[in-house]
Amino acid sequence: MQYQCALITGATSGLGESFARQLPQQATLLLTGRNLKKLEELREELSKNGRKVEIFPADVADAEQRKALAEWANGFEVDLFINNAGYGFYGPVLDNSIANEEGMTQVNVVATTYLTRALLSGMVERAHTNHRRAGMIVVASVAGFMPLPCFATYAATKAYNLHYTEALAEELKHLPIDVMALCPGPTATSFGRTASMGKEFDTKAASADDVVKLALASLGRKRICVPGLRNSLATCLPRLFPRRLVVWLGGVTMRRNRPVQG
Repeated sequence: MQYQCALITGATSGLGESFARQLPQQATLLLTGRNLKKLEELREELSKNGRKVEIFPADVADAEQRKALAEWANGFEVDLFINNAGYGFYGPVLDNSIANEEGMTQVNVVATTYLTRALLSGMVERAHTNHRRAGMIVVASVAGFMPLPCFATYAATKAYNLHYTEALAEELKHLPIDVMALCPGPTATSFGRTASMGKEFDTKAASADDVVKLALASLGRKRICVPGLRNSLATCLPRLFPRRLVVWLGGVTMRRNRPVQG
C-alpha cells in the first residue's frame, strides 16, 4: 500500500482506531472524532516513530463542523479516505428519540455524502498528477443488505452507504481511485454498547483488527468486502427468499438481541 495521507473519521475507537494502527508507517494520519482526549492520546502514541499525525475534533452530525473538517482535510494531500464514522440505536422506531433517529441519518448518510464529494475531486486530481492510485473505504454493514425491524433506521442508512459506494465505484472505474464498501457483521467495538444491543451481539463479534486487515487487503480487489462466512451467507438471504420472509427473519434475529432488563 503506497498511500501517503489518510483521513479516518470515527478514529477514536473500534474500526477507526484499528485502521489508524494498521496503515503503513509512511502514511500521514489525519484523525477525526468527537473525543479530543482520545485523539490527543492517539497522536502522541502513533507519532512516536516520526510519523506525522494530525487531529481535528469534530462531530460530523453537525453541518458546520462537517464543512470545517472538509476544509481542514483539503489542506493536506489526502489519497486515502476511510469513512468510518457511524452509529445506530437498537429498538422500534417509536421507542427511539427523534434526536437519535435524525442523528443516525446525519452521521451515516449526510456526512458520508458530503465528505465524499468534498474530498473526491482533489483525490482524483492528485492521483492523476502523481501517477498513483487513491482509495476510499466506506464502512457500511451486513445490515445494509436487508430491512431489519428494531434496527430499521440504522439498516436503511447502511443500505444507502452500500448502494452509494457501489454506484460510485462504477462511476469512477476508469479513474485512478479504488472505492470499496466494507460490510462487517457484529464486531468487537463499542458499537454494541452504544446501540444498546444485547449479549447475543457480543458473542458473535469478530475482532476489529481482523476486519480491518481484510479490508485493507481487499481494497483495489473488491468493491464490497464482507468479512466472515456467516456474514457472507446472510447477504444472500434477500436474493433467495421472498422479501416479506426476509423482513420477518430479520425481525426475529434482531429481537434475540433485545437487552436483558433488570
